Amino acid sequence: MPIDITEFNSEKIVCSLKEKILSFLMNNPDKAFDIKEIIEGTGYSVQVVMEGYGMTPESKFRLTLENLEEEGSVETKAIKKSNGEELYYKFVKVDTK
Repeated sequence: MPIDITEFNSEKIVCSLKEKILSFLMNNPDKAFDIKEIIEGTGYSVQVVMEGYGMTPESKFRLTLENLEEEGSVETKAIKKSNGEELYYKFVKVDTK
């Protein structure tokens, strides 16, 4: 259901996709997750996210994870699986000395 621009610009926004992903990974520091697990872990439906045209929501998740990796907040590794390789992501604790 659409919302008007006043509501869009209000302070009701919980957090951005970047903040949701980072929060999910920070709350699970002892695990690494693939993209589908991150999508579900942030409250989205994998089935809905995988549909679409142009830049799909899954692509937005991947791009956001790449940006978090460039910032040093997330580490990415390709893990060998029986059906090929799968990218896994985990939170990287940043030292604040």
